[in-house]
Amino acid sequence: MEQIEVYIGNIGDGESGVVLFKDADGIVLGSEFAHAARAGWNNIYVGDAEGVNYILTLHVEDRDTYGEYSYQVYRFGEGRPENRSGENRFPEVEEIRQIAGSRFEFGENLRYDDEMFHAWADDLSFYLANSHLLLSSQDGEIRTEKVSEADRYNYETLRREP
Repeated sequence: MEQIEVYIGNIGDGESGVVLFKDADGIVLGSEFAHAARAGWNNIYVGDAEGVNYILTLHVEDRDTYGEYSYQVYRFGEGRPENRSGENRFPEVEEIRQIAGSRFEFGENLRYDDEMFHAWADDLSFYLANSHLLLSSQDGEIRTEKVSEADRYNYETLRREP
């Protein structure tokens, strides 16, 4: 019953896009952004694995001497969490909850470790294999094509050469 809306365009400082995640009544539950002129790139996917619908965000910034790869996985929850008194004041309202995520960094005092990166990429591959792209800012280009990118982003394609 949730809705996903993707908007792209130039808001004055370059090409960018936003994905809005809404409930059945059109209330915005969350949003994700991608901007072509920012450091690194962001990709936003939607997927379904083992009966769980999810949102996947992937951010990659890879420089000569440092880098960061991160992903987060979210799903629509069933009502808001209870407040401190144990009361759920808005049980009919859905929210987006993070269910998984990981970050891999290297540079400065953190040496690139290929074995650790392999484990990180394998975890990401599960989510990519069961999703399709909503919005990307990779290579300074905004894309919204509905494609699977499991073969494009995996250990072999993302790893650094020793």
